[in-house]
Formats: sequence, C-alpha cells, structure tokens
Amino acid sequence: MSPEELAAARKERLAKLPPKHPCPTCKTPHWTPAERRAMAKLWDNCDECGARVYDDYMLKDEVWKLTGLRFGPGGGVLHLPCVEKRIGRSLTIDDFAPYSVNDALRWALTRKIR
Repeated sequence: MSPEELAAARKERLAKLPPKHPCPTCKTPHWTPAERRAMAKLWDNCDECGARVYDDYMLKDEVWKLTGLRFGPGGGVLHLPCVEKRIGRSLTIDDFAPYSVNDALRWALTRKIR
C-alpha cells in the first residue's frame, strides 16, 4: 500500500471509533469490552506493509516513539520486522516492555541470541 492509502485507511478507522463511556468507578472514559473487541478488528493491518498483523507484543515507549506512530487506539500497528525497518535497526530484548504479553517473545529472543 502507498503511504497515501495507509493514511486514508487510518483516517477511516479513526472515524469508526465509538465514544468512550465514563467509568462509574474511576470516572475515566473507557470503551466497553464489546467495543474493544469490535475495535480490534479495525486495527489488525500493518501500517508499514498493509498485511494483517498476528504479532502480539508491547515495546517500551521510547522505542515505539521511534516508529513515528501515535500511542493508543488508532495509533497504528506494525509487524516486528516492520518496526525494525522503521527504526533502522534490529530489536533487542531490552526494547520490549516488561509485561506478560512479551514473555514468550522474550524467551524466544533469549534462545535466538545464545
């Protein structure tokens, strides 16, 4: 996909976001679980190559900033190789945030490095 097509697709996805609802407990606006599941279907194409993304990972904020994409819903999604292409280097174990979603990936990277 061309950069113009990707930008148009991102703009179209942003227009489909439902409004957030104030949480009765913390008063912070949130989406309901059903809305989050529906939105997940909007965000599963890579912003670099346009193919579907099956990777589930979380990078540290300073690494994600290097990709040029926003944070949060509508910010964009990238395959790991596309992240590397955008930041101009290979990812390392230290680039991944210390969350359980990264446990299997961090284990695989540890094995690959040895």
